[in-house]
Amino acid sequence: MKYTYKATRADRFQAGNLISCLTVFENIALPLYLNHYGKKELNRRVNRLLEALSLEGLSRTMPRIRLPLTMTLPDA
Repeated sequence: MKYTYKATRADRFQAGNLISCLTVFENIALPLYLNHYGKKELNRRVNRLLEALSLEGLSRTMPRIRLPLTMTLPDA
């Protein structure tokens, strides 16, 4: 029996910590990547979330503070 988990939202890591060696974009993208989203869909979803959180300019920076990253992503 094969069990598949498909995230319907960007899941937070324990205690909401970001992975310090990944950029803000990569931290948001990681759960989608682990759930086998294609590159095009992954980029679209991450960019849409960054825009919704007004974080577009920080996408390629390394995290310095904890940011709340749990948000339901609407299907489109």
